[in-house]
Amino acid sequence: DGIIPNPIAGGEGTMVADDGPAVKSSLPLTLIGTIVHANPGKSVATIQTKSSNDVIPYLPNEEIDGIAYLVKVERRSAIIRNLNNNRLEFIEIPEDAK
Repeated sequence: DGIIPNPIAGGEGTMVADDGPAVKSSLPLTLIGTIVHANPGKSVATIQTKSSNDVIPYLPNEEIDGIAYLVKVERRSAIIRNLNNNRLEFIEIPEDAK
């Protein structure tokens, strides 16, 4: 085809995950609320960390409790990058939340 595929490994043997579709996250995070702005950089996701029960608002590209960073905020969900495996994951507001 003449198409060069994405690299499987980064520099010095570190693994780089393919940016496939985001999968449901198993990290100890709960999405409490979202505010989606016309400018995606100003969108806010309010996330609770289960280990410390802290509820903190995050903007895109901010690190979440040293385990992930926020990539994108959508209505009722947030796309994060897991820092352990560098994979895109998502968290959602639970259906039973009002």
